[in-house]
Amino acid sequence: MKLLLRLKSVRWAAACLVLAALSGCYTAGTQFESNGLAWLQPGITPLSDAKVYLKAEPDQTYYRHDGSSLQIWRYNRSLFPDGVYLDREIWLEFDQLGILQRVVKQKNIQNKADKANDF
Repeated sequence: MKLLLRLKSVRWAAACLVLAALSGCYTAGTQFESNGLAWLQPGITPLSDAKVYLKAEPDQTYYRHDGSSLQIWRYNRSLFPDGVYLDREIWLEFDQLGILQRVVKQKNIQNKADKANDF
């Protein structure tokens, strides 16, 4: 009987620890395929193709007065409260016609060329 009570209390304590650890986890933004960045070509790639290559809609869009836009793909995830953070971002600038002009910012995105140099 004592062994059964001890097992129940151990299970309950383990469940409480798991819930406490998971309570600080979060995700924000939209998960996207960063490998698609290799297919994007400034001056050629339209916004519709960028969405297909990245396999997601932009998380944020900022429209400018001249009709151009800044599209931001962002995905943030935390595994433990104030512990492990996984952040990825790609900021792309498109002209009035929706054609990619340049990659403004990349955060924690590894290009295929970078991967080829890793050993």
